[in-house]
Amino acid sequence: MDKGLDGDAILKSYGKPYEIKPMEVPDKDLKVERWIYRRKINESTTQTPVGYTTITPPNATINGTPNNSFTTTTQIPIYKLKRTTIYQVTELLMVENKLELAKQRTEREEAFE
Repeated sequence: MDKGLDGDAILKSYGKPYEIKPMEVPDKDLKVERWIYRRKINESTTQTPVGYTTITPPNATINGTPNNSFTTTTQIPIYKLKRTTIYQVTELLMVENKLELAKQRTEREEAFE
């Protein structure tokens, strides 16, 4: 995007922003806004261990005969699904409906289901 590009041309090419934030500037007659575009570029779901539980299995049997000579405990992980979403975020500084500055970054969101 080129500096000075008209807001209507941006809307026509890229659509409505995800969010428009008005900005306060010393000159109250000047209209300044941040236009924020957010586009999902990747999403994945993985099983992630979130803790452990301890179990004590029943005593073993050897050749059909109970063997009470040992007991043991075992830790088993507890899993939850974690969804990770990566967004490309483009922020436009619009002054009087003209592009003044643009920057891009990525955002990562993680949530357990």
